[in-house]
Amino acid sequence: MASNSSSARSRLARLFRCGSNSKKPSRPEFHPDRPPPGPYPGPELQATDSKHPDSASMPFAAPSHPDSKSPTFAPPSNPPPPTWASSSRPPPQSHPSDDAPPPFAALPDEPDLDIPPPAFLALHYNSPTSNAPEELANAGWEFTDANPLSLPLHLPSHALSILQAGTISLAPPPPRFTGLITSPHPGIAALATAPGCPDTTLLSGLPLYAAGYHHPLNTGVTHRAYFELSVQSMPANSALAIGFSAVPYPPFRLPGWNRGSVGVHGDDGRRYVNDSYGGRDFVQPWREGQVVGLEMTWGVRVGGGVDVEVAFWRDGVREGAWRLDEERDGAEENDPVMGLGGGWDVYAAIGVWGGGVKATVKFEPGPAVAGKKGLGGWMR
Repeated sequence: MASNSSSARSRLARLFRCGSNSKKPSRPEFHPDRPPPGPYPGPELQATDSKHPDSASMPFAAPSHPDSKSPTFAPPSNPPPPTWASSSRPPPQSHPSDDAPPPFAALPDEPDLDIPPPAFLALHYNSPTSNAPEELANAGWEFTDANPLSLPLHLPSHALSILQAGTISLAPPPPRFTGLITSPHPGIAALATAPGCPDTTLLSGLPLYAAGYHHPLNTGVTHRAYFELSVQSMPANSALAIGFSAVPYPPFRLPGWNRGSVGVHGDDGRRYVNDSYGGRDFVQPWREGQVVGLEMTWGVRVGGGVDVEVAFWRDGVREGAWRLDEERDGAEENDPVMGLGGGWDVYAAIGVWGGGVKATVKFEPGPAVAGKKGLGGWMR
């Protein structure tokens, strides 16, 4: 799904100037590229001096005998042989001039340069299945302009225990949601939408990535967040999406449509990252009876910083993945991945639209490898 617009130019202008003229409330000093306060483990890099001084700076020894007593010899009758004559190397090849390059010879294992590059993932202006009205798209931008991202939470010990056990529940749904949500078991939620359910995003009750506790530059290890949806029913005139989101997020928008959110939508199989248009081609649409999962990993980047990857699973198979940095465009005024790069808490996000959608959400721990079998589990 995607948002519908009467004018692509006006929507693009809206996208690239989002937040540029908005007056933000003052907040405590916080930098998105730095982890929350806390000790940074790991050894500090120390510069070491070279053990071998530069040979050019070493003095040379004086001759061992006076010049006055040096013996004299007659010069040889023939010129000395070339230096290559006493070695097994072939003589050097001469060239017409010093400026002429040597002849080119392709290596036998040189790759075929005629192979076309990988397919380009085009950005679509709308979805081939269904699109939200333009007024909701505009309202989404206004919501994010007026509501800055929340700072990372300080979690009490019992909340950390819930995260460790995976017994997470969904947060109370927004008032616009029409349907039923039950929790038959800790870590599992069943949802069903009523006819006419509007676009709604449901969030987990706790962040699956808590920046104050999981930031890789603090812990020194990669953090993985994962959850799954078991799709029981998804009629043609409805939609179901799986994603992650920073908060606050507009509850009337599906995951991936606005700031600080990523989503894969089941009706068109496309991926969305802060994309109110038609998304990017990614996987095949979902079907009833399938189990789909989404994984995000935050790890230490070689050379400094944080690497973030998003991966999609279907029926226990890792079907596709991409690095979050792929969404960045140097020409854009605003960072399209703000909220997802490690400096903010990130929640599980489930998007629904239309009646008759039925799915089971699972956060409970499972096999060591996420998605290995069926509803297999939470990745830590």
